[in-house]
Amino acid sequence: MQLTCTLLHKSMPAHLANGHLGLQGSDSGVAPARSFMVGISDLTPNDHYRMAQLPTWNAVEVTLGEDTLSAAFAREEVRGYRQTLDMATASLRTEHAARIGGTWVSVMVETWLSRDDRFLACQRITLAAERPCTVQVTAGITQNPEPERYPFRSIIWPHEDYPRDYGQGFQDQRMRYIWHPGHMHVVRVEAKPAKAAWALAAAADGHGPAIGAAMALYAPQADIRDVSTDTSVIATCTLDLTTTPRVIEQYFAFSRDDRPGALAQTALARAKQARKRGYDALWDDHAAAWRELWQGDILVEGDETLARQARADLFMLYQNTPVDDRFPIQIMGIASPGYFGGCFWDTDVYNVPALLPFRAALTLGTARFRKRILPMAMKNAARAGCKGARFSLISELVEGEENCLAHSALAEGEIHFTADAALMCWMIFCATGDDIFLRLDAWPVIEAVADYFASRVTWVPWENRYELLHVHSAEEALGNVHNCLYTNAAVRKALRIACRTAELLGIAPDPLWGAVAERLHLPFNKKTGLYQANSGTELPCPNRWLEVNSILLADLPVTPEQLADIISVPPIGWDMSYQATIAAQAGDPAKMREYLDFQATNFIHPEYLLRTEMKENDAGPYLTGSACLIQNLLLGAGGLRWREDGLHPTYPACLPAGITRITFPRLEWHEQTYAVEINRERGTVIEPLSEGPGPVAAFAVARGSNSSKEVAMGTPD
Repeated sequence: MQLTCTLLHKSMPAHLANGHLGLQGSDSGVAPARSFMVGISDLTPNDHYRMAQLPTWNAVEVTLGEDTLSAAFAREEVRGYRQTLDMATASLRTEHAARIGGTWVSVMVETWLSRDDRFLACQRITLAAERPCTVQVTAGITQNPEPERYPFRSIIWPHEDYPRDYGQGFQDQRMRYIWHPGHMHVVRVEAKPAKAAWALAAAADGHGPAIGAAMALYAPQADIRDVSTDTSVIATCTLDLTTTPRVIEQYFAFSRDDRPGALAQTALARAKQARKRGYDALWDDHAAAWRELWQGDILVEGDETLARQARADLFMLYQNTPVDDRFPIQIMGIASPGYFGGCFWDTDVYNVPALLPFRAALTLGTARFRKRILPMAMKNAARAGCKGARFSLISELVEGEENCLAHSALAEGEIHFTADAALMCWMIFCATGDDIFLRLDAWPVIEAVADYFASRVTWVPWENRYELLHVHSAEEALGNVHNCLYTNAAVRKALRIACRTAELLGIAPDPLWGAVAERLHLPFNKKTGLYQANSGTELPCPNRWLEVNSILLADLPVTPEQLADIISVPPIGWDMSYQATIAAQAGDPAKMREYLDFQATNFIHPEYLLRTEMKENDAGPYLTGSACLIQNLLLGAGGLRWREDGLHPTYPACLPAGITRITFPRLEWHEQTYAVEINRERGTVIEPLSEGPGPVAAFAVARGSNSSKEVAMGTPD
């Protein structure tokens, strides 16, 4: 589970996260790197909420005479370079020798963010020299320069042609510039050089959520001096180097949710306590937490490229899913400011479903976040003259202020976002069977979603049906259309979920919910026998993406002939496609192979197998694509769908040529664990690993079994 790179310069740095903190890697291992904490964002005039970059804490400089390690890297006077990302422990090790001041100095840096303690990060630096010399090692926590800001609200959001402008951003590769991080300014500094410990407090620009950050050093036989400033805490360590390695250990701790005046002290106490416990003890706890997490693994046999990519994608989901259940999954991870760190519909119907069978508890934060921002979503609905709640394009992770933005034609009109929130809540219930979650967390969201759509539809008496008019299509280039296929299919399912949830909870549903669900129009061309993209065209969506999503996520009924037509197109040009799953449902392993190969190779930065949304947008890793591949292997190859009592095979297993077996050693639903194996001889086999309240019988669906049963991902039976 190790990925090693010997290139000095990489197309995308490694990303580390522990579910709360995120850090990007650097080429030298100690160059200043971006880091973030979930829920910490800034807000400045004419701009968008942005994930605020934490004060830089990982940077270390080694000075010999007038020369430095960073200068040696700039000159590329480096040999023996090797950087390894260990996915088993979410740690990054960088090894090299750099010629500093005419002397070759060997450097090894090991960095990790504790999975056992979300507020803790550790870094160990090992130094040696080819001949005796004295070096200065400088480390600390420093305020970052103000970013060059992109005034997002005043430049993009007011445009009527928002999708075109946004697309041009992708084409021009401007997204790194558009998605620059927010900023934090240091408000308090505390230096305790006698105890080799330093701390500061910093607040995000604008509305000002604050954090504390601290560093405790362990540098035996080193002369340590304090050189802190008003905006940084910095220490220098003077070391005598020989061929015998010298070690410096850094213990970083963070704090939040405390009195502003106590943030620095809280972080300082945590850092000193971590140093007291010791590096090896902390590492053991961190590694043990990751071993437990990796019990839920994915093993692909017969295709090494796909096997490595699947595990890399699962790794990215594990480390970037918040462990604090106040916050949802961010679609570009915790270590990237991409998409401003917001919660999109991707989170609801891509990322959450992918994690559910591995660790359902990690998905609860998304549902609870949707519940917390209901007041804002209800204001959105009321402003449009509707009941209930309407979620928007980006729901922000803003500490102390849940914000649901709605500024553009796309954000106002792409209303399937709202239905997706209900679909997500229902899938969590299908995976957990948790009645308390259903009543306290899911029901308020589901009910508000149903009320919104029951008031948003239009009754068309001459057609004897309900319609959704003037919406923005899920195919975002299509604005102001009537009856977007995916939108209407998702709304129909959300209304049925509301009726079923009310029944389970003993609540009388609004009769209009069921009436709208039964009579809501799904645009269909009777001449061609195909679904239409919307009512304004007789054609389906050209890349069939609307149909693909509608089948898997919203239970769109399809015939074998329709399936065959849907998979007749080439792979979709962005990395959020369930095409491979639809090909498996159609029983076409060759087409499934084509889609999987495209997904496993076309969007990948090879050094650390990080994937992007599309080739033109390399601003950060795209968790939605990671979630898609995992579900294409589990739901697609295995033919599995969520029912009220867990995962069930609904059509025969489908393994493309070259793949001999896919194994999921530990999945979970309804408080019971299972091993799932997909192979050619027995099909999809589900074996219980533990006794529990869920079903205990193993079963399989092999090729040749009846596959005519309607696929229903979490459909109330």
